[in-house]
Amino acid sequence: MSEEEFANNIGVGLEPVSKILRGEASITPEIANRLAKTLTGPDALPFLAVLLLVLI
Repeated sequence: MSEEEFANNIGVGLEPVSKILRGEASITPEIANRLAKTLTGPDALPFLAVLLLVLI
């Protein structure tokens, strides 16, 4: 999946996603919420747990 597809899937612009992936920006609570809504189900739980640890 491209960065643009990922950004579209979570409903955010390409720039914030690119900056996060390059380590130039943090995951904001809003983007974390969008990720949680997009990545649902048992397969998403490990990712979301790591995400929470990163945000703390």
